[in-house]
Amino acid sequence: MKFSRYFGQAFFLSFFSVTFLSSVFLYQDGFALTNDQANRNPHKKNAQSLLATTDKKSAKTDSGSTIQSIPSSISGVSQTNSKNTNHEISRVNLSPRVRRIDEGYLRLVKPGGTYFEELPSTTFELALLNERNNFPDQTLALGGYLEFDNQYWNTHGDVITGPNGTLPKKGYGIYTTTIDVDAMANINSWTTFFAKVEQENIDTPEAKMIFRKALVTFGNFDKSPFFLTAGKTFLPLGVFGGGGVWSVPMTRAVFRASEVPQVLLGYFKNGFNSNLSVFSNDSAADSQKLLDYVYSIYYTGAAPGGVGYKFGAGYLNDLRGLPSAIGSAYQSGGELSASKRVPAYDLNAEVSYFNIDLTAEFLSALRQGTYNNAVSNTGQIVVSPGQSQGVPSAWELGADYTHSWYGRPMYYSLSYSRTYHMAGIPMGWTSQPIPGPSAVNGIKFAWIASIARAITDNFILGAEWQRGYTYASRHGDAYTIDLSVYF
Repeated sequence: MKFSRYFGQAFFLSFFSVTFLSSVFLYQDGFALTNDQANRNPHKKNAQSLLATTDKKSAKTDSGSTIQSIPSSISGVSQTNSKNTNHEISRVNLSPRVRRIDEGYLRLVKPGGTYFEELPSTTFELALLNERNNFPDQTLALGGYLEFDNQYWNTHGDVITGPNGTLPKKGYGIYTTTIDVDAMANINSWTTFFAKVEQENIDTPEAKMIFRKALVTFGNFDKSPFFLTAGKTFLPLGVFGGGGVWSVPMTRAVFRASEVPQVLLGYFKNGFNSNLSVFSNDSAADSQKLLDYVYSIYYTGAAPGGVGYKFGAGYLNDLRGLPSAIGSAYQSGGELSASKRVPAYDLNAEVSYFNIDLTAEFLSALRQGTYNNAVSNTGQIVVSPGQSQGVPSAWELGADYTHSWYGRPMYYSLSYSRTYHMAGIPMGWTSQPIPGPSAVNGIKFAWIASIARAITDNFILGAEWQRGYTYASRHGDAYTIDLSVYF
């Protein structure tokens, strides 16, 4: 564990110094930004959205690529790669380094293409099906993601807790926050397997490797607009855009569930996507196994004059017991209880104009819960047992802008998000990312501002300020320098 911590610290500091200086002095040969560079997203936690269709343009997102056919040569590399416009999304490229494995081939994602970790979370299966067309059948494609964060925080006296107790009121540290390895296997023209392995609880005694994603998708858009996915992945609800290079908006912090086993039936054609996911949830407070489902629709389009747009809506049958902040509050020993199911819905939209993107999202439950004796009143009493919660909801507004500086892309983002009727519900706090503390009183609203630069096609360096206000009428600040490495 010490080796991982010291390696991450040394690597982060040395890389930050060398690459930032080199970016200023070595990239002075031009200001023109290539379309692939302009469409790069500074961080996988930024706006999640749909793939563009193969015949329509889409706004800049981290959701995948415009699909083009590739020649069936031994290298599998397309010799012609047309330039994307501001409303197309860069494609996954193939490395020329190839070696035979059984009857197939091994590929590495080429720097400058779209990486698996940049694909959207809630429409991942759709993005994966489009990306798989860039690889021949019987191919194993590898990728991954590393993240390092240098952070200073000040909670200004609010109560932030973690696995090791209460977080200090102020502090700083350098952390290795993410280690992911991805693998995609094209079994045949109809079948694609994907797995993501992640190290959890880095630099703690509980550190371990887990399968964050493991799924198989059946589909071929050349022959049918339908696809079927079975396995562990995110639920197809919302997009959860906004946020910065490290922190996420309250919509995601409260409502997005972690990956869950499910069976998903999807449809995609001419920019329209529809999803029905069925899954079970056996962690509700009543200890009964819940049969649950999500239904969602998304549409992606473009208008003349450099305008792109996306919008979507979704319905969740019951959020109780899901691995999210609001869902976990209904688990056994949680803060909330409800005798009936608690449905929820999502509305989201994005409008882009060349290099400017505007995002908006609203999520809400359709029934309130009741606080029980597990509610925490540490620091300041914000709710009482037996009190009605009110219908919980959250919304987010965000904007980001991309431009070229010394021949490399720069990214700027600003977002504001707010929750309602969430007092006393613990929520993830951005400070001290390892081991991942929570704001005991709940976060009422938050501001996030960030700036990032692509040092190379797969090295992105960013800085961020986040301020969160809790239901105890206190606030905390976090200042983060983030290094993201895609491969």
